[in-house]
Amino acid sequence: MVFLKHRTTEPAIYVFENALKARPDVPKLWMGLGLSYYLASKLEQAEKALRQALALDPRYETAYIVLGDLLTQAGKVDEAVEVFRKAIDVRPDLYLPYYYYGQASARQGKENCETGIQMLKKAIALNPFSWDGSTKSLATQLWPLSIFGCSRPQAKKRPPKI
Repeated sequence: MVFLKHRTTEPAIYVFENALKARPDVPKLWMGLGLSYYLASKLEQAEKALRQALALDPRYETAYIVLGDLLTQAGKVDEAVEVFRKAIDVRPDLYLPYYYYGQASARQGKENCETGIQMLKKAIALNPFSWDGSTKSLATQLWPLSIFGCSRPQAKKRPPKI
């Protein structure tokens, strides 16, 4: 994974493809190949490799998360939501599938926005700290949902002071 750390995807693809010639039964190799393709913007190949990783290990939560993100970026949001649901079934204690599910649900439009908010709240409950190592917390991810058509709850009006 050193190649991926430095974002040199072509050597990583080469290594994973050659390793898979010897061991096509190893899900982690397919995941590495899928991630390498994804980072190289070879989305069709990435999707195939990630699906192969999941065919070999249907409980591989990381492959679900990467595949769901890929599908979201490719505009296949309905399919991505289903993939995130599977990830949640596999690892209900992991916050990332809830986070990505929430973001994808929000992209589906107003009818799914409440689901998106609930998924983001669950992600916050599972990991109330920074989700990406930056200073932003998951809680700050809730407010942009209004952009996708959700109406934000109105603040209760306080009675005037006498």
